[in-house]
Amino acid sequence: SSSRELPNNWLYRRGALNADGAFTTTGNGSAIASTSWWIDFSNFFQGTGTLGGGNLSLRAGQNITNVDAVVPTNARTTKGTVANPLAANQTQVELGGGDLTVRAGNNIDAGVYHVERGRATLTAGGQITTNATRSPGTFIASTGANTVIPSTSWLPTTLFLGKGSFDVSARGDVLLGPVANPFLLPVGLGNSFWNKTYFSTYAADSQVNVSSLGGTLSLRQGAYVNNVFTSLLEAWGQTQQVFRGTDTAANSQPWLRLAETSTSPFRTVTGLMPGIFRATAYSGGINVTGNLTLSPSSTGNLELLTRSGINGLQPTGFNTNENRTAWVSSRFTVSDADPGKIPGVKSPFAYQTLVGKTASALPGTQTNFLISVDQLFRETGATSGTQASQQVKQSLHAAGLLHANDSEPVRIYAEGLDISGVTLFSPKSTRVLAGRDITDVAFYLQNLRSNDVSVVASGRDLTPYNPSSALRVAANSGANRVVEGFFQAGFKPLAGDLQIGGPGTIEVLAGRNLDLGSAISSSDGTAAGIISIGNARNPYLPFDGANVIAGAGLGSTLGLGESGIDWDSFLSTVLGGPSGASYLGELTIPGQTGALTLNQIQGLDKDERARVGLQLFYLVLRDSGRNRNLASSPTFGTYTDGLAAIDTLFGQGRWEGDILTRERDIRTKSGGDISLLVPGG
Repeated sequence: SSSRELPNNWLYRRGALNADGAFTTTGNGSAIASTSWWIDFSNFFQGTGTLGGGNLSLRAGQNITNVDAVVPTNARTTKGTVANPLAANQTQVELGGGDLTVRAGNNIDAGVYHVERGRATLTAGGQITTNATRSPGTFIASTGANTVIPSTSWLPTTLFLGKGSFDVSARGDVLLGPVANPFLLPVGLGNSFWNKTYFSTYAADSQVNVSSLGGTLSLRQGAYVNNVFTSLLEAWGQTQQVFRGTDTAANSQPWLRLAETSTSPFRTVTGLMPGIFRATAYSGGINVTGNLTLSPSSTGNLELLTRSGINGLQPTGFNTNENRTAWVSSRFTVSDADPGKIPGVKSPFAYQTLVGKTASALPGTQTNFLISVDQLFRETGATSGTQASQQVKQSLHAAGLLHANDSEPVRIYAEGLDISGVTLFSPKSTRVLAGRDITDVAFYLQNLRSNDVSVVASGRDLTPYNPSSALRVAANSGANRVVEGFFQAGFKPLAGDLQIGGPGTIEVLAGRNLDLGSAISSSDGTAAGIISIGNARNPYLPFDGANVIAGAGLGSTLGLGESGIDWDSFLSTVLGGPSGASYLGELTIPGQTGALTLNQIQGLDKDERARVGLQLFYLVLRDSGRNRNLASSPTFGTYTDGLAAIDTLFGQGRWEGDILTRERDIRTKSGGDISLLVPGG
């Protein structure tokens, strides 16, 4: 089958009861007593579903093409009273749900899959791909098909999730499309204009795990359609499901029609993924088109792991104004906004709140009517100006630190090649590691505890601001042109920031050169370089900022503890010598008071031992300089001890690489030490 439906539009009806029992909705948490949803059997036109609950399995020896498979639920919330519409003892009664299993001996080719409460497993012996019937082009009434636009804009396999999980895997390439919560999508016409209601049913542990065993893994969340870059589901809704006259799909296939006149206000929520997203390419690379925006969750996390490279600057459609292929950079946001600010089952957003019950107003869709949700995800990295006002900062970050009890770091690993074309916003300690280069990026990270460590490390060059990166040169060559994405000026080189908020330490390490670039800083505090900012961006963090360790010429490295330097031998040799006791009194580790012992240091993990070793190295160099001018010192007139420490740690002549700051800074703005380690340059 060839489908233009999306589960929320044609499968569900939804709404809320007021405390007086009337079936009308009254606002985002305002006197809502009961939110409900149920199956609209009259609009189930095609596909396969367990509409009354139960498991669903689809198995094919060859291909599964353009198939819809859904495992929905129906639910109601027990009614409160007029005096207390949101009583604490209200409970939600949810019926139905189950697991979904889709197995193809060859390819899974496009399709829509929905699990509201359960686990879904999609497995392909070949590839997960898409086809021209999923083109969001202009509808042709005479044929019932769409115009075929570039394949980089086609809608791939699409996942809808509530409380549950998806595990998606293939032996070959994987092309995965949008992931969204169906109750945040535009409302179908069958739901009626009167009861337009929006809410999320994601749970804190809702998640998607996707992997490719032997191919490239592509995540397509956005597309350049009609000369605008937007989320793919928003583009699909606008081109296929909004009624715009007799030459639209929503006219000839009226069950498609939305109770909306525009989908542009849904640009954020149609791309809002669950709080946990993991993608692994065991052999190839990971290509990302558009924004990976994760719903806030106290256990939320992003992991992108690949044997090759991670490419965030990708072709995504055709710019008809310039007759060029459009490219756009990607943006990863692991949100730590307050989850309670997203409309939920007990706090739905009702359209009547804005326009009342006027029959003439309800069919319309006000521009930016979901701005309260949009604002939760409009991270910029700014530390000054209007985007760093207290109001903006408080909307972007939850009070009390959402990930306070979460010790798992965000992981972005490209073992063999580069990480390029990516802006990352992370709310907790982070590891960004590339086997070759990190280039044309911007990372806005946070540590939450004094012993947290974030690492940005490349095996070769680390050039965060780079208008001449390989991807950006390709994207602006020949018949290509970089265009602007939403929430970002994607046509420019990325800001090049390596910013750390909160306490702890950030390690920025290059196997060869660390080059911060030559662009001048922006007035909002971005495009600044390597910056430790304390709580300048998140007011709920401690005031004290993180330490900065920047190193170049360290060889292939995954962090200071794995840089190839024998820190353990150095620690044992120096601390076991005649000055060892004195040095132990000066060395520090987070949370420790008083003099350290050698046993305590040896009991630390290797990265922390390396940081203690770096402290000791600087102390030895300090004393070597002092003793050179001290007549009573055995090493008077020489740097014997310092040169010996350098030879012990780095050898002679095997390290090469420089730190180049150019017009950028390496700065701590709210306390914190700076350590620069450049053994060969």
